[in-house]
Amino acid sequence: MTDSEEDSTQTLEARDTLLGRFQNLTFKIEAALDHDDVAEVAFLLSRREEILNDLQLATARHPLSEGVVKELQDRDAVLRSRLETAQEDLTAEAGSARAMGKVARSYVKNS
Repeated sequence: MTDSEEDSTQTLEARDTLLGRFQNLTFKIEAALDHDDVAEVAFLLSRREEILNDLQLATARHPLSEGVVKELQDRDAVLRSRLETAQEDLTAEAGSARAMGKVARSYVKNS
C-alpha cells in the first residue's frame, strides 16, 4: 500500500467515524427532546455543529453517497421541525408563566 493510498484510507475511516458521531449526536438530541431536557439539547447541538464542521472537511475529499446525504437531510428536517416545535412550546410556557406571575402578584397586592 502506498502512502497516498494509506492516507486516503485513513481519511475515509476518519470521515466514517465523524459520520457515526454525527448520527449518534442526532439520536441523543432526539432523546433529549423526548425528555424536554433543554440544557442537554443545547449542549448536544453545539457538539453536533463542531462534528458537522469536521465532517464537511472530511467529505470534501471523500464525498458521501447521494443516499447517505438524502438520509441525513431527511433526518435533519425532522429534527429541525422537532426543535421548532419545542421552541414554540417553551415560548408558550414562558408566556403562561409570566401571566400566572402577574395574577399571583395582583392577588398578593390586593390581599
